[in-house]
Amino acid sequence: MDSRYPVNGTFELTGRCNLNCKMCYVHVDSKRIQELGYRERTAAEWIDMAHQAFDAGTLKLLLTGGEPMLRADFCEIYKAIAQMGFFLTLYTNATMVTDQVMEVLRAFPPHTIGITIYGVTPETYQKVCGNSEGYKRMMEGIEKLMSLPSKIELRTTIVQDNLSEAKEIETFIKSYGDRVTFNVNQIVFQSSRGSIGNAAVCRLTPEQNAEFYCGRYRNMAEEHMKNPEKLTQLRLDEERIEKDKKKDRRQQDSITMDDTLYGCYAGLQEYTITWDGRMLPCTMMNQCFSYPFNDGFEMAWEKLAKVMEKPIIPVKCQQCTVQKYCGACPASRYCETGDINGIPQYFCHLAEVYHKLFN
Repeated sequence: MDSRYPVNGTFELTGRCNLNCKMCYVHVDSKRIQELGYRERTAAEWIDMAHQAFDAGTLKLLLTGGEPMLRADFCEIYKAIAQMGFFLTLYTNATMVTDQVMEVLRAFPPHTIGITIYGVTPETYQKVCGNSEGYKRMMEGIEKLMSLPSKIELRTTIVQDNLSEAKEIETFIKSYGDRVTFNVNQIVFQSSRGSIGNAAVCRLTPEQNAEFYCGRYRNMAEEHMKNPEKLTQLRLDEERIEKDKKKDRRQQDSITMDDTLYGCYAGLQEYTITWDGRMLPCTMMNQCFSYPFNDGFEMAWEKLAKVMEKPIIPVKCQQCTVQKYCGACPASRYCETGDINGIPQYFCHLAEVYHKLFN
C-alpha cells in the first residue's frame, strides 16, 4: 500500500522495572530474560535505530519500558534521541527521577510525559507494586516532572488491589487542575510476551469492571450537569475533536478502517520495537514480528507487512447477540487465547454484563 508509513513509533528501552506490578504484560527480570534467551539492546543500538526510524518517516516516538529510567544509560539514550526532532513522549512511573535525569529533561523536555499512579498510600503501592517506598518516590518524582513545560498525563490502572482507592486516586489527580490530563486503563490484558506478571489474579471481574466504569461516567455526567458552562464547553470540545479526526482521516491519504487488518493503524502507521529487539505492529501482538536490529529499520518495516496475519472473526462472534457491547480486538483476542481469531471469554462475559446494564 502506497500510504503505509511508519509515522508513530514506540521504543521499549527495557522490560525491567523497579516495581513489580502483577498486571504488567511487559515486565521481565534478569532471570526471565535469561530464560527467554534474549538481551536488552545497547544505548548505541537504540540511538542508531532512532536515526533510522526518523529517516524512514517516524514523526511521533514514545520511549517506555518497563521503567526506562532504570537503565544506567537512560540519559545518554534520551539526550541523543531528543535532539533528532521527534514529537517525543516519555512514559515513567516517576520513582526514579534523579537530578541527572532532570538535568537532561530540562535541557530537552519531551512534548508529553505519561506518569503511572497506582495508589495514594504506601500500603496500596505495596499491594499493587510490591514496593511501599514507591509511593513516596512517585510523589517526589511528580513534583519534579511538573516543573517541566511538558504536557503531563497522569495514568492509572484499576485492579483488585487498588479498587477501594479508585476515588481517592481520581481526586488526587484532579487536585493538579487543568495542568494534567487523566487516563484510566479500563481492561487489563493477559500477557502474551513472557512477562512475570499475571493479570488473571488481579484484574477486576467483568461485573466489577462494568460497575466501576459506568459509575465513573455517571459521576462525570452529574458534574457536568451541575455546571452548564462546563457542559457547553465539553460539547464544543467534542465537536472540535470530531472535526479534527475527520480532518486527520482526510489527510491520511487513502487509508480507512476498511483498509486495516486489525481495525486500527497497527502495522500501517504504528509499530513497536520491543526491549528484546523485535518490531511488532502492536505492543500486545507477539505472533508476527520482524528484526529491525538485524535487517535495518526499513527492511524490517517492509517484512512486518508480509508476516501480519489477517484475522477472521469467529462465526460464534458474528452471530453473538451482544456483539455491539464487545471490545475485543485481534490483539486482545491474542493476549487472552493465544490466537488472533480466538474467543476471549473475559470479553464475552463483559459484553453480557454491559448488555444487561444498558437494557
